[in-house]
Amino acid sequence: MNDVNFDVEVSLIAALMEGDPVAFDLAAEHVTPVDFQNTRCGTLFEVMGALNDAGRKVDRLHVTEVLKKIGKLDEIGGPDWIGQLGQPATFPTIN
Repeated sequence: MNDVNFDVEVSLIAALMEGDPVAFDLAAEHVTPVDFQNTRCGTLFEVMGALNDAGRKVDRLHVTEVLKKIGKLDEIGGPDWIGQLGQPATFPTIN
């Protein structure tokens, strides 16, 4: 997978974690979990879809809870990785 695809996938997941069910429904019309080249993003999208279908809020807290319950939290990078989704990248300062 190239960096551009990874960035796009992570950006989509981060945007959908804001909890807007309409946005998730629109995305789900065009994307499925198997469409993601990054398996972590595919797993997150699958969990987000299950939450959305159950009428639960899709956000970092609920996604983390489900991943922990099904034993996949560590597999996708843990709560820290989920917390970093959508955060601006930090680059070292060059003097």
